[in-house]
Amino acid sequence: MRKRRILFFTTLIAFSLAGCTSTQVKDEASSSLENAELVAQVERDLEEGKTDLALLELEPLLKSHPDSGHLHGLAGQAYARNKDLENAEKHYSRAIQLSPDDTELLMNYGVFLCQREKYVEADNAFLKAIRDPDNLYRDIALVNAGMCAKKAGELQRAERYFNAALQVNPDSAVALYQLARLSLEVGQPAQARTFMIRYDAIARPTSKSLLLSVLIGDELGDYNLASQSSEKLMELYPNSPEAGSLAAGVAASYMGLPEDQATASSPVVPGADEVVLASMISEPEPEQPTVVDDAVDLRQGQESVRPELGSGNELPGVIWIESQPGSHFTLQLSASSNIENLQKLSTQLKLQQYAIFRFKRDGKEIYALVSGSYADYQQAIQAGDALTRSGYQEQPWVRQFSTLQKLIRATP
Repeated sequence: MRKRRILFFTTLIAFSLAGCTSTQVKDEASSSLENAELVAQVERDLEEGKTDLALLELEPLLKSHPDSGHLHGLAGQAYARNKDLENAEKHYSRAIQLSPDDTELLMNYGVFLCQREKYVEADNAFLKAIRDPDNLYRDIALVNAGMCAKKAGELQRAERYFNAALQVNPDSAVALYQLARLSLEVGQPAQARTFMIRYDAIARPTSKSLLLSVLIGDELGDYNLASQSSEKLMELYPNSPEAGSLAAGVAASYMGLPEDQATASSPVVPGADEVVLASMISEPEPEQPTVVDDAVDLRQGQESVRPELGSGNELPGVIWIESQPGSHFTLQLSASSNIENLQKLSTQLKLQQYAIFRFKRDGKEIYALVSGSYADYQQAIQAGDALTRSGYQEQPWVRQFSTLQKLIRATP
């Protein structure tokens, strides 16, 4: 079996497509050990974005091996990245003439054609790569074809390609993300949420996936989902464009969706969907506190604090939050625009130590119910698990008091 190759990505306006290079011996240009090492260096330089250096290295190789489809394909990639579309087209066309059945070349050529809005030709290139039974990257070719079909406005065809990618690789995080995004765009937020649940089970959160979850939560009226995803986005990727769009209240337009409703015909904002596998692999996982302690039941062994709720951020519960050590943790049980819903929930759960605080997000006033104060993260996790075992159907969200205190102070 061939070794799986390193992937790199060609970013198009409003979306990205995955391309791939190969260190495998492709033709006579790599037949000698010396040439193989030179070709491998060109590929490494391309992967690192050193396109001018790669082109300089390719010059003597192409002179000595003018009939190498692999080398012409590499030159096509380098010129395309340098926005020299004329030379990119010349080298890609020559590469296809010399190596018409090279699936990786076909996939990269499809990316280039889609970038130039030659959608029919791009689709044909992707399909030829997809139909090759020996292609180890059929899932990537299918996702690329789907993203190109979506750019062309063929949403049903795009959905078919994304679903086919999942049939080839059920753990394709990029296909799940694209299906979730597409579902939201066509007004199916519940289906979008289903795809994101699958995505979250196999991939670490990225700034793009978290912002998408915020918008899905907004469409569903699921303030827990929206609030949790928003907070994670701000904590993990505070300097990302996605966090900036959320803070500015323009998240929907940034993602190419109308403010009030997701529709397929909405305008696309450049940069809104630059996803995919690269960011899913490279962005860091959230750092969790390293702590171990005994489980604490949420409703037992704590000082009884049942505040009489006032209004705004003069709630007695808010005073309790402010009095807690910032390093301690609590459980957010629910969030709602209706404070009465949270009051009823606290009564139903017979909570002895809780608070309801107010904050604003995207101009909307939201209330959140938190309960318990725990000296370490693991103790809070165990308390949340105890609550779900007792019949509470939602998954409590462990939050640090310092975060809540900052949020409350920032809310007028």
